[in-house]
Parts: sequence; C-alpha cells; structure tokens
Amino acid sequence: MENTSGDSFAHDSRRQCAPLLRALFAFGLAASGCQPAVAADRDLSEPRNCSSHGTFVHALAAACRTTAIALLLAIVQVSSSFAEAPPVDEARVKAAFVLRFVQYVEWPREALQPNSGPVKIGVVGAPAIAAELVQAARNNQPRPITVQPLTGAENAGQFHVVFIGDDEKARLASIVAAVRGKPTLVISESPSALDQGSMINFVTVERRVKFEIALVAAEKAGLALSSRLLAVALRVHKGGLDRADMIARAIGLPHI
Repeated sequence: MENTSGDSFAHDSRRQCAPLLRALFAFGLAASGCQPAVAADRDLSEPRNCSSHGTFVHALAAACRTTAIALLLAIVQVSSSFAEAPPVDEARVKAAFVLRFVQYVEWPREALQPNSGPVKIGVVGAPAIAAELVQAARNNQPRPITVQPLTGAENAGQFHVVFIGDDEKARLASIVAAVRGKPTLVISESPSALDQGSMINFVTVERRVKFEIALVAAEKAGLALSSRLLAVALRVHKGGLDRADMIARAIGLPHI
C-alpha cells in the first residue's frame, strides 16, 4: 500500500519552501557567476551557465553561510544595543529627585522663608535634565519652583539650588568656589564630584539612579538635610567617613 499521506506532506513542504529556496539559489548563483533559470516553473536544480553541478552546490553552500552570518551579526547588534542603552527616563528621574530634594532641605530663614517664595534652581549644562525640570516645576507642589540656565559661576550664588551636568563638570570647582559660604545646594552627576565640593551627587548602580551626600559640605553652607533624605542615600559622607565606615568603627571593625 502506497504512503500517499507522506508523499502529500513532502509535496506540500516542497511547495511552501520553494520561494525561500529560489531566493537562496539565486543568491548562491549570483555569487558564483551562474545565471538562474528565468522560467518560474523551471527545475531549480538546472542553473544555466554553470560549469558543473559541484560549482552550483558550492555556491549554494556559500550563500547559506553568508545568510547565516548576516543573521547572527544582526542578532548580536540588536542584543548589544539593548545591553548598552542608557535608562530611557534617566533625565526625568534625576529631575524628579532634584524636586524631591527641595522638600527635604531646610534653608536659613534669611535665604528662603518656609512655604513662601519660589525655590530658584540654576542648571549648568544637562539640557535634557533642564527641560525635564522646567516641565515638572510647572506642577510642583507645595511651593513654586523656577528653573533657569546658568552659564557661569558669577551668578551661582543667587540660586537656592545649582545643578551641574556631567557635560559641564569642568566648571564644578569654580561654581563651588563661587557659592562658598552661601546657602546654595550644589547637585552634580559626575564621578568624584563630592571631593570637589558638591553636596549631592548622582550615581548609576545597576542601571538605577542613586545619589550620595556630602553632609559636611551641606552643613557648612547652612543647609539642614532631613534624616529621611540621608536614610535613602546610597552613601553619606561625614567628615571624610561615609556611613558604612562610621558603622564599622562603632562596632569595632577595622576601617577599610
């Protein structure tokens, strides 16, 4: 008894795969200098102008290898783009943090009366974060916020908060010097910024935005940071010792 179901399945498989095979054959033939048959119903195993069947098979194998390599490279490229892409809302997250910081920092009365008058934020560089701050400040509660670009250090002391973007980190030291002795909260997003006088510095840990605090620098500026803010910081630097170091010394562990 003939296996008609098996023959039918094989026929259907060949019919469904024919377009893909034709494309691969044409690609392989072009690579080898062969010309494929023009008629759509012509036997795919009969390429024209080929010196031998072996040449055609070799061309087809080369085409398959080329296609596989191209697909693999495409997959690797897409995977790399996802792995290396920065967080989509990083600027928005940092802007939201800055506005939250304002709620947990107390300025001297002569600099800013509680619940009266706007908090003035100056931004150096970081255009994406500046735009997010402007947008978020429109709906900020409980007190109004003004956001202005800051191009130099000479006017930095007029602001309650100065944010210095990583693209302008070269100006960090001069801005810190300009606001020294004034109740201005300096926020940054650069490595080792706390060592240069910044008070709150953003860091990225496992693709998440965190922040570290230099408590002494803030206190010298006359700013009081809430314990709630200190509790959620990644690190709190106090007189050269961060929070982990202070705990270690308190329980008798050696300083690392």
